[in-house]
Amino acid sequence: MKKLILPLFILLVLVQCLVPGEMIWKKEKVLLKGKEFKFETEPVDPIHPFRGRYLSLNFVSDEFNFDSALNLQTGEEVYVELKENKQGFAEIRNISRTAPTSNSHYITGSLSSITSTGGDTIRYTAYIEYPFEEYYMEEFKAPKVEEIFRSVGRDSLHSTYAVVKVLNGDAVMKDLIIKNRSINNY
Repeated sequence: MKKLILPLFILLVLVQCLVPGEMIWKKEKVLLKGKEFKFETEPVDPIHPFRGRYLSLNFVSDEFNFDSALNLQTGEEVYVELKENKQGFAEIRNISRTAPTSNSHYITGSLSSITSTGGDTIRYTAYIEYPFEEYYMEEFKAPKVEEIFRSVGRDSLHSTYAVVKVLNGDAVMKDLIIKNRSINNY
């Protein structure tokens, strides 16, 4: 029995190191090999009692219009195909229940709501909740950065956006940009 204790302990330590290591490697792989997209933002600055201060980001391109209902449900996980618009910002190309088979860039998201408008033809709008809508930062920097974010939001000459790397459905937020400067430089 005593001979088993040391090997079991070593195995337990290895498993405890491998699980977080695999999670970290998955995010690092997206940062290294993923395609970079810029998502225009509209910020708010909430406080969570357990997670601390963070910027909660609302994205300009978070809705997709379609003609047929596709029988989608609120809260459902979907695959969101992305494209870049003329200004270089991310837009939604398509949404579906299955991962795209083409070489397109896509992420997984969930449907926060679906609305419809009547008339001769019914049009539906799906609102997407992205997996990177929160940006955590030092508690004392968050209010100042949020204040800068809000002042820029009223200035039509400057845009704010999140730089997000995308690879095979996974997405990692790389940076936030305000007035062409990284949020880390404020």
